[in-house]
Amino acid sequence: MYNNDEKVNRKRFQSMSGKVGLWLMMCVGFFLTSCSSSDDNDTDLRLEVSPTSVTLDSNGEANIVITSNSLWEISTGASWLSSTVKSGKGTATVTLRATSVNNSTSDRSAVVTVSGDGLNTQHVSVTQKAGGSYTPDTPDKPDSIVTPTLSVYPTSLTMESGKGQADFAIYSNTSWTVTSNQSWCYTLTKSGEGNRYIITLYVEPTNLTVDRTAIITVKAGTLTATLTVTQKGNDREMTGTHEGHDWVDLGLPSGTLWATTNVGASTPGAYGSYLRWGTASVNWGGSWRMPTWEECEELISSSNTTKTWERQDGHYGHRITGKNGNSIFLPASGWKTTITSGVMQEGETANYWSSTLDDSGESAWTMWVIGDAGIAGRSASTSVGYLYSIRPVMDR
Repeated sequence: MYNNDEKVNRKRFQSMSGKVGLWLMMCVGFFLTSCSSSDDNDTDLRLEVSPTSVTLDSNGEANIVITSNSLWEISTGASWLSSTVKSGKGTATVTLRATSVNNSTSDRSAVVTVSGDGLNTQHVSVTQKAGGSYTPDTPDKPDSIVTPTLSVYPTSLTMESGKGQADFAIYSNTSWTVTSNQSWCYTLTKSGEGNRYIITLYVEPTNLTVDRTAIITVKAGTLTATLTVTQKGNDREMTGTHEGHDWVDLGLPSGTLWATTNVGASTPGAYGSYLRWGTASVNWGGSWRMPTWEECEELISSSNTTKTWERQDGHYGHRITGKNGNSIFLPASGWKTTITSGVMQEGETANYWSSTLDDSGESAWTMWVIGDAGIAGRSASTSVGYLYSIRPVMDR
């Protein structure tokens, strides 16, 4: 099915795949690290607690102030001591409260720990006087049981189409959980207890032209409170025509716009021209050009698009659909050589040139449509007379 040059190139592609995979993993790691480091405006993480020691008064409680620019959590260090907040972010006033009377003849103590990733751990010494100076808020009497309460503020938020964040508050006298019905809208805080005045909500960017909605649900026992989050649609154009050729925005991270037809084709399902890499050019004018291999990888990545094997204009190929619902069709046009007159593997495979050479400088990376099995990358020699398809792109 493949000539000797193709077999050599397949081996070369397998070797190069490992290198490209390693390079991609390094790029992804760098991207995630960059994103992580930009979460806070301050570059240095800090954590301070004041005061560092308290004695519980006759009401059995005392306040401490936590000052930080990052996420933190509290451990009371004793079963008889509780805090109104278990975790948080930024500056907050936290109430430490005895949950039982000290019936012994001597004072008892506990150490409260405030800590977080990358933060200097802080400690607060807590002393409760002997003899039981604390009267529990909830006496052990059936007619004195505290009724749970729960509410959120605000109850609705409107966000822009880009990546963003906003804060809301939970008011409660009991423990609660937080969930979202949409993956693009979420909170890092999943549970807590008591009032929480700052909970940060995050939204991912959207390429949809219409608004979308998510529901944040807070539950405390049988109680439920909801926050409705509306993200505005992206008002940029999703389709258009440039120099007489149609393009579509698939909502890809780079913003690259893909042509709807191959070079030399009049319809999306038509095969179009078979061209050599060395002499291949778009010749469409304006901003049209051959895609780079990075743009090809972005197009065929399952994290950016979905692919279905179907038929259009009488030809089989892949329908590639972006997260914004727009799509293009890549026909399985097969391939040719300069020494043969027929089309190889028509309706089964097709190679689409990229503008990127591999490390050898003698082969270029291509998108390889392999029937209904999927799309992969491979390198093909530029010095041998291989003739492949071209699907042009342009920048927004």
